[in-house]
Amino acid sequence: MPNESFEYDEAKALSSNAFERAGYVFAGWATNSNAEAAYTDGQVVSNLTAAASGLVQLYATWSELRFVAFDGHGADDPSAMAEDVMTFVGAETQALVSNKFAKTGYTFAGWATNETAAAALDFAYTNGQETVGTNLWMGAGETNVLYAVWNTNTYTVVFDANGVGTGTMDDQTFVYDQEQMLTNCTFKSTLEFLGWATNETGAVVFGDEAWVTNLTAEAEGKVTLYAVWDNGDLSKAMHCDNLYWTNDTEESGTVNWVPCIGDEEGYDPSDSSPS
Repeated sequence: MPNESFEYDEAKALSSNAFERAGYVFAGWATNSNAEAAYTDGQVVSNLTAAASGLVQLYATWSELRFVAFDGHGADDPSAMAEDVMTFVGAETQALVSNKFAKTGYTFAGWATNETAAAALDFAYTNGQETVGTNLWMGAGETNVLYAVWNTNTYTVVFDANGVGTGTMDDQTFVYDQEQMLTNCTFKSTLEFLGWATNETGAVVFGDEAWVTNLTAEAEGKVTLYAVWDNGDLSKAMHCDNLYWTNDTEESGTVNWVPCIGDEEGYDPSDSSPS
C-alpha cells in the first residue's frame, strides 16, 4: 500500500486496507507490531503526530478465520445442512446451528469431531452449544467438520391375548435395526394359537417365536401384538358321520352350527371332536 499524506488538524480517512493474508481477516491498524488494533479500516483520523514531516507507521492486525460444517453421518438427507457452514472470526463466540438432520429409528445426541468418535457415540458438542472460534481444532482458514452422533431408539412390544386367551405375558424390549425373536406365546386357550396380528381383527403377521425387526421407528414407542386363535371361520366345514356342518355366525357374535345336508339331529362340534 502506498503512503498517505496528512496535514495537522486535518481530519481524513485512512486508506482502505489492500493487504491480504490467507486464512485471516483484516482486523484494523495498530501503532506497533505487537499491539491490538487502534483504528478500523477507513477510519477518519487526525493529528497522529505533531512532528514536521513526521512519519507514522500503522501495522495491519489480523483475526483468524475458521469455518464449521456439518455432516449427517448416515442421516436420511445428507444435504440437510449443506447451507449452514458457519464462519468464526478470531475468538468470536457463536451458538452452533441447531441440528436439522434426521435418521429413521435414531435420536440425535450431539456432534463429534470425527467419524470414529461419532461411531463410538462420543460427542464433543451438544445441539446449539456456544462455541469459541479459537477453541476449534483446525488451523486458520480451515473447515472444522462436525459429525452427527445418533443414539439407537428402543421400543416395547406388548402382547395381548385378544379376548380369548388367558394369562399374562411380559413386555419385550427391542432395539431399532437389531433383529430379535418374539417371546413364545404363553397365553392359554382351548383354541389353537396361530400367531400374532398387528390389530385385534387382523390376520397373522408373525408366527410364534418369529424373528422381527423395526416394528416402529419411534423412540420409546410401543407396539401391541394381538394373539390370533383358530376359532373355526365361515369357510371351514366340519365332517362327522357323513354329515357336514358349518358355522353361521350372527352379527352379535353368537356361533350357530348347522348341517349342510339333511335335517337329522347330528354333530355339534362344540361338544365333541370330529371323526
